[in-house]
Amino acid sequence: DNLGPFPPIHPVTTMLVSLESEGAYQFHIPREQIFFYVVSGEVEVNGKTARMRETVVFSGEGELVSVRAMKESRILLC
Repeated sequence: DNLGPFPPIHPVTTMLVSLESEGAYQFHIPREQIFFYVVSGEVEVNGKTARMRETVVFSGEGELVSVRAMKESRILLC
């Protein structure tokens, strides 16, 4: 276990997703909010383009998120 000095208020899951050019990834939002940040590259998220250093906002829990890499990309999901 890697626990800090204070227990988290809410459970946190963090993923760094790497996608090759034209690679795709789909998931349902597991809770009310997620942090979606494009670390590098360029992706299409639910039909809209997101570039390096941009964040994406979603409507809420259960929403299907479809990601397709326009070029080699890395995204951070929390």
